[in-house]
Amino acid sequence: MKIYLLICLLALSLFANAQVEINSKDLTADQQKALLKSMQIDSSKILSEYATIACSCIDSISTTNKGIEDFSKEIAVCIDKQVQSFDMIMTISNSLQSGNNKIEISLNNNKKSDRYIKTYRLFETWLRDSCIELKNKLSSNNVENKHSISKIEAAKIEYQKGNDLFAAENYKAALPYFEKAVKIDPIFVFAWDNIGVCYRRIGEFDKAIYAYKQSLKIDPKGLTPLHNLPVVYEFLKDYDKAIDTYNEIEKIYPNDPEAFFGAGRILVTYKKDYENGLEKMCIAYNLYTKMNSPYRVDAEKVISIIFFELKKQDKEALFYSILKTHKITSSK
Repeated sequence: MKIYLLICLLALSLFANAQVEINSKDLTADQQKALLKSMQIDSSKILSEYATIACSCIDSISTTNKGIEDFSKEIAVCIDKQVQSFDMIMTISNSLQSGNNKIEISLNNNKKSDRYIKTYRLFETWLRDSCIELKNKLSSNNVENKHSISKIEAAKIEYQKGNDLFAAENYKAALPYFEKAVKIDPIFVFAWDNIGVCYRRIGEFDKAIYAYKQSLKIDPKGLTPLHNLPVVYEFLKDYDKAIDTYNEIEKIYPNDPEAFFGAGRILVTYKKDYENGLEKMCIAYNLYTKMNSPYRVDAEKVISIIFFELKKQDKEALFYSILKTHKITSSK
């Protein structure tokens, strides 16, 4: 096992917010450098290792009957554990590099500190870019309602056969089973949802829209069809319908950041409406932040794009005014 992992395990056994001093007066500067070399301190590599552990933790979270807010809280727990381990390793490394006789280690458990927030955001960015499990979990909607699961055994059997192929991303092969399921039970919501996803994945968008609308007739508040319909409209380049659908989601789920993010992205990317796009994106950013969702990183990226576009138009003041309205700070 690597030395830095051993040190980390020792450090994590200490109380939070404690300060530890390791006397290294018997180590010369050259010996400290040699110790650093033997530890192979590479911040990007260590970040990747600990973020990978966080990713595995996220993969183990059940999404059944959980909204995005509850799921995001569990994601935050997975990230927090690894943030503290990473922070400890980097603190030890920095102390060794300073050449002091004593290695001072401050265990930082203050989640509002700049240091903690900065490290947490590093993990969020890595996970959003590299953790496929996170993307899959956040895109799944498994909140069960009255007609989500069929009460007819034959329909459930067909659905499960399709689900096995669906999980393997074999959407074309999965379709006949989901279609058999809704033939047996026409109000089987999850089967209709998966039919819609399958048709969207294979590019048959009109059939995808039909399936999503069938699902919404049964459950008008169904998140899967509500979130997926505007995506299909975007593929069809019907951006107005996409925005209208996102606005409908806002009415039903006023605290759903996906609705604001989706509408904002369409406004910015296709309509070039940077002012209204920024308004939507700021709401999304604040909602993501409130629930500790890694999707906050995506909102930040779009807000940055808007800044540069408004800057070209000499509208920086407007940009900062909108951010101020939403209580978002940004360094000029």
